[in-house]
Amino acid sequence: MDAVHILRVVEVYEKQLKELSIPPVEHSTNNVLMTPRRGLEHAHWMLSSIREFAQQGAFDTAFRWLGFVQGILWMTGVYSIDELRNHNRST
Repeated sequence: MDAVHILRVVEVYEKQLKELSIPPVEHSTNNVLMTPRRGLEHAHWMLSSIREFAQQGAFDTAFRWLGFVQGILWMTGVYSIDELRNHNRST
């Protein structure tokens, strides 16, 4: 997965979260229990940082954050594991 592919995946997730009316919100992660809604909001917020990491060539960080976002998207039922796996495959 290169920067272009990461940016495409980020766009897919941003579009989906917008369609679900999930705003990007940075929530405190210090000793706060996340609800599914708050998790999705935080994941949406993380996408802009993932974009910046990929554009700067910080791929380790971009991949780690993208994996975290994908975990939230799976746990909240937005995407299945198979769908997420396909997003990661190069086209």
